Amino acid sequence: LASAAGMGGGAFYVTILMFVGGITPHDAVPISKGVIFLGSLTALSYNVLKRHPVEGGSIIDMKLVQMTVPLALGGTMFGVLLLNLTPAYLLTGILAAIVTFVTFKTFRGALNAHMQEKMSSLSSKDEAEDSRRYTVPHFNRDELEERNSLSSPLLGHGPLDSALQSSRVIVDCLLMSLLLVAVILLGYSSRQYPHSRHAAKIRGGMCFAAFLLSVWLHGYFVVKILKEGGEDWTLPRCCIYGLVAFVAGIFSGLVGIGAGIIFSPFFLLMHVEPLSAVASAATCVLFTSTSTTAQYALMGRIPFDRAVVYGIVAAASSSLGVRWAASLTRHRRRSYLIFIVAIASGLMAVLLVVKVVIDVAPGVDWGDWGLEDAMK
Repeated sequence: LASAAGMGGGAFYVTILMFVGGITPHDAVPISKGVIFLGSLTALSYNVLKRHPVEGGSIIDMKLVQMTVPLALGGTMFGVLLLNLTPAYLLTGILAAIVTFVTFKTFRGALNAHMQEKMSSLSSKDEAEDSRRYTVPHFNRDELEERNSLSSPLLGHGPLDSALQSSRVIVDCLLMSLLLVAVILLGYSSRQYPHSRHAAKIRGGMCFAAFLLSVWLHGYFVVKILKEGGEDWTLPRCCIYGLVAFVAGIFSGLVGIGAGIIFSPFFLLMHVEPLSAVASAATCVLFTSTSTTAQYALMGRIPFDRAVVYGIVAAASSSLGVRWAASLTRHRRRSYLIFIVAIASGLMAVLLVVKVVIDVAPGVDWGDWGLEDAMK
């Protein structure tokens, strides 16, 4: 469900680990990050070579990735730092609020998608009626496929454009990867002197350095995109993407989400094509999950025996999810998937609210309600 919807699945994983595994939020978050990381690798390996079934070309929008990844990486370091300072009930409450908001937005998106599919279906019937009365131009499908085969999966339409665009994509990915390594190293260095009287200043300085690097790379991509032109990209729009990405990065490190649960609905809200929104969000999740997984691993917070087992299952199910999403898009039934994700998110939100109520009011006798037994 998470991979098909472009989410990392962290909200689902943390909730399941708390309710089924009986794990505390502070321990569930690091495990969730390891599971998300393995699942996101599978999703990326599928999306990077996949062409859009309707529009053609790559389903990953690199401009969306460029606008979100840098500041999201900077935010992950703040989130990891805040984890140990946040009470368990507050972590669960934040996660419940995020999942509840996403459930509401996802239901609205599902209803809108369903209406669009109905309108598209009616339009197709009208076109079929017109085709019986009028002669329409015939396009050679083999020629179109031959032209598309000359283009790279990562943008570009001809051999020269393909090579040029691919080289630019490689350079951009390298820059984001270098920022990823810098954030991981800064996060690790900030925890090397826990007993020093200057420990708080060291952590604050390292976080600020990571934030500056993230802002610099985000600014570089903003200038690059604005120079390329295009009506869809303006300076205010780029700033909105950066702000949302930074907040998503903080929540990614703090409550164990993959940030896709924020990116995917946000991209749809910004009128990005659904399949591209899902694939681009899944690509962003790989960067945020790598950052947080590495930081928690260096802190010794991830039990690798559990994380590997859960991660293998998540990776296998992720491959099914992305194929399912592509199949529904081809058949113009993507609203079904969005409805299912919304229902699952709603269930998780209810469970998290119950968890918060029990943690906040431990002195109340919940026996008559059966909540404690349900938690066990």
